[in-house]
Amino acid sequence: NTCTAAVTPSKTSYAAGETVSVTFLGMPPTSTDWIALAIPGSANNKFVKWAYTGGVVSGSQNFTSVPGGTYVARAFHNNGFVMLAESASFTVGTAAGSPTITTDKSSYTSAEAVVTSFTNMPGNAKDWVAIAAQGSADTSFVKWAYTGGLVNGSKNFTGLATGTYVARAFQNNTFTKLAESSSFTVTGAGPAVTTNKSSYAAGETVTANYTGLPGNAQDW
Repeated sequence: NTCTAAVTPSKTSYAAGETVSVTFLGMPPTSTDWIALAIPGSANNKFVKWAYTGGVVSGSQNFTSVPGGTYVARAFHNNGFVMLAESASFTVGTAAGSPTITTDKSSYTSAEAVVTSFTNMPGNAKDWVAIAAQGSADTSFVKWAYTGGLVNGSKNFTGLATGTYVARAFQNNTFTKLAESSSFTVTGAGPAVTTNKSSYAAGETVTANYTGLPGNAQDW
């Protein structure tokens, strides 16, 4: 028989902590058919919440305590990973607001660390932040690091080539982008200090010239 299963969330956007209700229909039915919430584009065996249908053809399932992020609902057959249907994507908000990512400066030398700060992340162990060329595709990056499950935190990146970049935050090992920073630049000139001469007479003024310092009030 041709399967005509379908699965649909009740809303396209849920507030933080709100119950996600998913309606399904056209299931085989089998007592171990099941419904899952997963990150868009993830493998069939990856999911964040799941529940059996109980063997009914049509019905609904409610999911509570869903972390903030973007998801799809999926229907599977008989305890396996044969996907019968997938919904359009929907979002779940975070308690403290939308995720953000920023850098501590708008311009760096190549010798400096770029300090990124992120807030309101979903809290998955494999949420991650990246440095990418400005205007590049979300799948493109030059540096990256996992957040380690932190909702708020920071990551430092060193060794960037000269160019213009943005910092981006992504959800749980996918390319679902949660936030992007303003652009920043990296210049090739690192910190340097020179004197105006290589030899001075006794009592003569020594002039020191410096370039590329971080710009802190108490650099010295």
